[in-house]
Amino acid sequence: MKRQFGKILAILMVAAMVVSMACFMSFAATDVVPEGTVVATADEAATADETTTDEATTDETTADEATADEATKDETTKDEATIDEPTADEAVTLLGDVDLNGKVNVKDATLIRKAIADLATLDELQTFLADSNEDGVVNVRDATEIQKYCADLPCNDRIGTPVTFVPATKDEATTDEATKDEATTDEATTDEATTDEATADEATADEATADEATADEAVADKATADVAPVAKAIAWIKD
Repeated sequence: MKRQFGKILAILMVAAMVVSMACFMSFAATDVVPEGTVVATADEAATADETTTDEATTDETTADEATADEATKDETTKDEATIDEPTADEAVTLLGDVDLNGKVNVKDATLIRKAIADLATLDELQTFLADSNEDGVVNVRDATEIQKYCADLPCNDRIGTPVTFVPATKDEATTDEATKDEATTDEATTDEATTDEATADEATADEATADEATADEAVADKATADVAPVAKAIAWIKD
């Protein structure tokens, strides 16, 4: 009896050990969540993924907008550069740089003085740059203005700064030539009128001289007529 009871007890203990081992293995295979940890549900995880996607899309949109803004700025800069660049017919140089060497110095003033004395010839661009005081006329004052600039004296503050020269078009040049021709014609007409007036004055003077000569002859004839009777009387007395 005691032997049978001991066997049953041994079997129960073995069975309890087997069950304990199985429970332990099952518990070890399951993820253990520490106390205080919040486990997100599937919906919350999906929402978090969507939020992350939205943030990524927003970042991409911001990057695209930044790229577009930079491209727009580059285009604007190019447009401004295009506006500032002179055309093929325009020349950009320094006011007062008459000899076109890229700087303004005493040589430019000397060249102006030579041009005024007909010792040098300035083309259209050089004439434009020689007008350093910008009064529309090239004279000694322009040379003096450049000398003041070289000596750091008060002068036209635009001397030495870039200026754009636009040459006259063919139509304008033709108009200027036509105006010069008209002026020449007017001068010729004036000279002819002056000549005609001079001729008229000479004719009047000749007529006046002729009238004076005629008057003198008339006086001489009268004097001769008055003397003739007296001479006859004297001759009769002598006889």
